[in-house]
Amino acid sequence: MIKRNALKGKQARFLDKSQLYTIKVPFLHALLADTGPKFILVARNPYALCYRSALGKAYSLKRLEPRYGFEQRLELAAQHWGNSMQCALEDLRALRTGLIVRFEDILPEPERMMERICEFAELDFDPDMVPQPEHRIPLGNRFRERWYPLNPNVNEHYLGEIKDRHIEIVCKYCEPYASELGYEQPRI
Repeated sequence: MIKRNALKGKQARFLDKSQLYTIKVPFLHALLADTGPKFILVARNPYALCYRSALGKAYSLKRLEPRYGFEQRLELAAQHWGNSMQCALEDLRALRTGLIVRFEDILPEPERMMERICEFAELDFDPDMVPQPEHRIPLGNRFRERWYPLNPNVNEHYLGEIKDRHIEIVCKYCEPYASELGYEQPRI
């Protein structure tokens, strides 16, 4: 399937943004070893992301609302983020074939960050890779406001309303990985 969809004969690129692959890096590395795989981890602020997810913005947690209270869902989101980041960071350090970027660093400078990602992945950068006003919404994207213009303050709403006890829950599961990635606790 990958070869059939290659743009340059036998030079194919496999791209998947599944969160599950954060815990499968060694498997994928072994599976693709003869192709020189490269891994790019895009992290997002756990304080904003876990809080947002527990509010029901993540479908997997929204469907748990009838059975679990908000703080239980927040614990699940924080456990998931912490476990995923632990696996991904350990694996990328061991394999030495990864690039780590923060989602929040992409938004204010998308072109510069895409150039960096393309350089790492040995891809040609095209300015058209960055959302532009004339672009049509990509297939599968239901939210125009997530495409263009990019919102560099996407986390501010969540970081502004998260309570200290919720920060403690996220911190319990996400430190020290949050700190390693340069994320600070919003307050406490």
